[in-house]
Amino acid sequence: MAPLSRAAPEGTRLIPALWLGPSGQIQQWSSGESGPALGEDGKPLDLFETADRLTEEYGRLYIYDLEGIRHGTAQLDYLAEISREAELWVDAGIEDAGDATDIIIAGASRAVLSTARLRSASELGRAWKLTPEIVLEIRYQNGELKAPAGDWGATPSQIAESARSLGVKDLILQFRGGPVGWDSVRQLAGGGPTWVAGELTLEETGSLEGTGASGAIFSYPPEG
Repeated sequence: MAPLSRAAPEGTRLIPALWLGPSGQIQQWSSGESGPALGEDGKPLDLFETADRLTEEYGRLYIYDLEGIRHGTAQLDYLAEISREAELWVDAGIEDAGDATDIIIAGASRAVLSTARLRSASELGRAWKLTPEIVLEIRYQNGELKAPAGDWGATPSQIAESARSLGVKDLILQFRGGPVGWDSVRQLAGGGPTWVAGELTLEETGSLEGTGASGAIFSYPPEG
């Protein structure tokens, strides 16, 4: 496949995200549904070849490990292999602090924790004490903040303030099932590094301009 065109404004960064299915198969992701991602030759994309090519172009990869997210069994062997060449941010469905260290030991540069899955907000503090190499995802689902544990803040700004008071540097605003809330992005970006993720096309990353966001995470391969 030809290199992807960068649509983000100068000074921001794009990070391609691979959805890692069973046995390390790259999945095509669209609105909560997934299936094998195919190349121009109609064959499934090779994980390592694709990871190497995207790493060369973008320098960093974001991995959604679907086995970890759905079944609690992160594919550590594949993560370790990819991390030899790439800087990895990995979302593997972490629910408690101990799982974050497993992801880092496997070779990830950052383990992603989410308001949607942590058993309590206090797990973020425990994870930070075990390893500072973590990123917090603040999740919106269908326009509503998804933070089931009762001890999270009531707003993204409150959550961000608590996370940053611990020392967490990077935050991700993830929008699923709805449009990006650019006002929320601007608010969080004013306090530190903030990344935008969700059902976001490369063309839409042009909207980052003026928000102060560090960049965007987009699913690869893109739809279409």
